[in-house]
Amino acid sequence: MTSSPLSYVVTVEDHQYLFLTCLLIIFTCWALMEILERRCSMGPNIVKTSDLQRAAVTEEQLKVNKMMTKSLDFRGRFRIQIRGSIFFVKMYFCFITSVIFIVICVANPGWFVDHFIHLYAPSKDFLPYLHLVTSIFGYYAWEVSANRYGKLAWSVLAHHWVTAMMACLILLGTYCPFATWYAVFGVGLTFPIFFTLGFRAQFSNKYPEFTRKAFVFSYYWYLVVCIIANLSGQVFLIVNSLLYHYNDSIPVYFIVVVCFCIGTWLYEDIQLLKALKACSIFNYEDAEIMMHRNMSLRMFGGKDLPSADLFGKNQQNSAAGNGSDQRNECERLNLI
Repeated sequence: MTSSPLSYVVTVEDHQYLFLTCLLIIFTCWALMEILERRCSMGPNIVKTSDLQRAAVTEEQLKVNKMMTKSLDFRGRFRIQIRGSIFFVKMYFCFITSVIFIVICVANPGWFVDHFIHLYAPSKDFLPYLHLVTSIFGYYAWEVSANRYGKLAWSVLAHHWVTAMMACLILLGTYCPFATWYAVFGVGLTFPIFFTLGFRAQFSNKYPEFTRKAFVFSYYWYLVVCIIANLSGQVFLIVNSLLYHYNDSIPVYFIVVVCFCIGTWLYEDIQLLKALKACSIFNYEDAEIMMHRNMSLRMFGGKDLPSADLFGKNQQNSAAGNGSDQRNECERLNLI
């Protein structure tokens, strides 16, 4: 193992501040989401599935409206509009953490070299890096709790659980530059994607052309930055470890596990790319049909959409078409 001129020491008092960082991230994300929904008219609206089906004039309109909503209960009787506030909070978090990581690397280039090139295991005890890792754990803890409806895909839950678990392992002393690289390119630099998703949830029926162009940009951004750059970095780390640091700070068996994870990441990334491309051609103007004159209306992103007063109407046990939602590629975007 190579030595480093930098000193990496974390005290007990430092760990106390790491715990405080986790709590602050959870509270900040929660407070920001409440502000967006209560003060910025981003609160979600609820509609009965049967009302969406009756209002649809064409199959395309029904598809768009289902894409813009999500099942609220397990039986599929009610649907809730995608909460754009959550995507905007995720965008803010990812953008800020990306900027902080860049600042850390610019201000401490020696740590970057130790962590990603020399594969120096003690570099995991760099305090600013540990605060970023802790913030990711708090971020996913908030996101899993806040972005809950009647159904949440097991693949999404597994992704968030594994990411949070890896953050915990790093905090407990595990050296994993692969996870660090993925956190930067596979999580932090996805902020344009979350902006597009949040804009789609709030303003797509008012600015449909901009929404479609934003999805085109998001498609290429995700392809180049979040897949190609991410995958290239992972390959470099694997080759560097096997050729120059064989079975040193990173055991060979750990690299095998990483290769398996890369395969699963790549599969999910391809599915997400398909969804981004599909959503770049939708007629978001058709979301206008969610307005009904016999419903209580409120302003939502500049347009009137149905409110939760639908609960006061006669409930109909209608889950028809709910099973086909998950077959819609764009539904994957609602589960990120």
